[in-house]
Amino acid sequence: MSLMSFKAGTASIVITPSESMWMAGFAARRVASSGVELDLYAKALAIEDESGHRQIIITSDLIAISKEIADYVCSRSQEKFGLKREQILITSSHTHCGPEVRPSKVPFFHIPEEFARKIQPYVDELQEKIIAITGEALNDLEPVTLTAHQTATHFAANRRGHETWADKSVPILAVKKKDGSYKAVVFGYACHNTTLRPDYTKFNSDYCGYAQQELQKDFPGCQAMFIAGAGADQNPALIGSLEAVQAQGRLLAAEVRYALAGASASSGVVGAKATPWTKPEAAPGTSVVLSGPIRSALDYAMLQHQPLPPRAELESQSKSEQLEVRTKAKFLLDKLDSGHTFSPTYPCPLHAISFGDSLLMIAIAGEPVSDYAIMMKKEFQAPVVWIAGYANDMFGYVPTARVQKENGYEGGRAMLWAALPMPWTEGVEDRVMETARKVVQEIRK
Repeated sequence: MSLMSFKAGTASIVITPSESMWMAGFAARRVASSGVELDLYAKALAIEDESGHRQIIITSDLIAISKEIADYVCSRSQEKFGLKREQILITSSHTHCGPEVRPSKVPFFHIPEEFARKIQPYVDELQEKIIAITGEALNDLEPVTLTAHQTATHFAANRRGHETWADKSVPILAVKKKDGSYKAVVFGYACHNTTLRPDYTKFNSDYCGYAQQELQKDFPGCQAMFIAGAGADQNPALIGSLEAVQAQGRLLAAEVRYALAGASASSGVVGAKATPWTKPEAAPGTSVVLSGPIRSALDYAMLQHQPLPPRAELESQSKSEQLEVRTKAKFLLDKLDSGHTFSPTYPCPLHAISFGDSLLMIAIAGEPVSDYAIMMKKEFQAPVVWIAGYANDMFGYVPTARVQKENGYEGGRAMLWAALPMPWTEGVEDRVMETARKVVQEIRK
């Protein structure tokens, strides 16, 4: 396959709500949005290889892409554009300064009715916008070259204190036009978009939004796109101010820019002041020119729930002094009283995409912890292995055996704020890894 045998098209659209909405991500935040600091976007990149196989990558500045949103968007896109399900990867940045898009969160975040009723109309409009930009990207196809790069930056920290299991990598997919200008730059990082805290109430895509903004200034006409990594247990080193979020965005953008130029920004020379979380040493970089074909596969790891406790225990929990325990118990009791039956399993999508033998992306649904990036990069060899999270569905945390054994928020407690019934049984890691092996094997046949 020749270097220019790929084609690519891009499209984007503003998805910032036009009115005040309840903001997603922090249970401690008890007020609605109060304005806009940085617009939110949905963006699409369509790539076609020499054989005509197409892959769509969709990113969004949202807390989540729920199963309902993904199912609707992908189903309609299949009908309109003749795409198969595995040809569509749809992701969210997991910003905590966007609108709540999951009606199921209403009881757990105690969202007032005034704002609860705004969620579905916003989602309905959002879905149509994503479908529209998918079509626009497909109509924008032109010859391009593709390169993959991998570098690192260090402002993420493992919030469980396990830096051995921290993933600081920055994978990059660069799309260049015939004239040598960048048509798109897709980049990832495994870190919560939570630099801005619960007392911040303006719409804002957090550090990843500022990084995208910086890259689009650096490369006029380029569409910058962010894909969140397996960062469920990784947080920004600095939090709480616009200065911090902007500095981290500039640092990430600089690392991408320097990687594209074959250098590293790890020295802190990033077009801004050096920052205390940067390390002077540069991470080993990788740059490869991609060839085809593009292959993709999607399957589901069936995660199993622990059984519900006896009714008497739920009734006792419904009187707990802890609001979150009380809320979850009442939710479960109401469901049981209405005759609802909870499924013992939940399907977690695993999505594998390869560009020849040089770039392998594995996208995990929900919030996967950083262990998965470490394990999968070790097991699935390629010049660039890209582990993404928050993809194709967002149902809660995806812990490993180590995290489940340690318990804590990511290990099970987070399920108190979810409509799913109970934490997972042991074996989550085995099921996720087995399904990852299956989809990787399928695209490497």
